[in-house]
This record gives sequence, structure tokens and C-alpha cells, in this order.
Amino acid sequence: MNAALYPSPDLGDLPILGADVLSLAGGRRFLFGIDWAPASQEPAYHAERIAPFLTEVKRKYAHLLVEPSARFYGEQPEFFSKSIFFSRPNGIDDLQKGSELWSVFEAYCAQYASMLQAATTSDDEALKHRLRQDAYDRWHAERDPAIPVFRKLFGAEWAHRFTEQVLFPGVASVRQ
Repeated sequence: MNAALYPSPDLGDLPILGADVLSLAGGRRFLFGIDWAPASQEPAYHAERIAPFLTEVKRKYAHLLVEPSARFYGEQPEFFSKSIFFSRPNGIDDLQKGSELWSVFEAYCAQYASMLQAATTSDDEALKHRLRQDAYDRWHAERDPAIPVFRKLFGAEWAHRFTEQVLFPGVASVRQ
């Protein structure tokens, strides 16, 4: 499962909620990741827009955390926050309703909804915020490890259309 929720650019420079729950190696390995992709790399942005909502959740479930691979995320990833929650579940039971990772997922989503509800309209800079969301799409379209798998399974043309129309539509808007 992959999901990304983009806030309306009219609400200002709000983070994008991204969540991944992956099954690998025929269901023998799992990855869990959830984050609020920052709209700015300024340290004050994280301190004001993300940390107040997620610090307690991350602290409560710190025993489940592992470091994400720099191969995909990079050494200083532009579109991931310091509040990323990354884990390698031992099995499918660790992802079921009622599990701790389920609670992490619910908490990150509930906090995101609270943050959105508290946001105020900021039409003045909507285009700037939309361009930042498009940059998020470009970054991910260039690095997402699922895209080569899609090419192999469904062909290059299908993978290209799927990437631009479904996964990361901001890529197509940059070319227009």
C-alpha cells in the first residue's frame, strides 16, 4: 500500500502525508513507513509544522523504529522529515488492526487531520506551494523503486503513463 495525501495549496505550505506498507520477498519481509513530507527544509519548518504533532507518537513507539535505507531516502533527504517513522515488521501480524504499527498509522493520520483542520487559507502563495508539491512528485518519480518493477511487469509505456497520471501527477504538470 502506498498513499500520499496532498493538502490544498490554498492552505499554505503544509506537509504531504506519505505512507508505505510493503511486502517483499514473497511476503517474508515487510517495510512500514509514514511521514509528513516537509514543504521546506528550513529547521524552523519542522519545529513549527511537524514536530508538535508527531514527537510524542514517535517517542511512544520508538522501540519499533529502524533507520531507513539511504539508498532510497538519501543521506539528507529533501522530502522526508525528521519525524519519519520507519520500521521493519517481523510479519503480517505486526501490521494488523490493533497492532502497535496500526496505532502509529492511525496516530499519524489523526494528527494530520488535526493539522489540516487548524490550517488557514493562504491564497497569496498557492502557486508556490503547488510548485513545491510538483517538486515532490519529480523527486519521487526519479527514485521510486516500484517504477522499474512496473516497467518489467507492464512495459515502459504503461509504467510511464501510470507514473505521470496516477503516482506522481505533478511530473506531467511540470512538462506542460
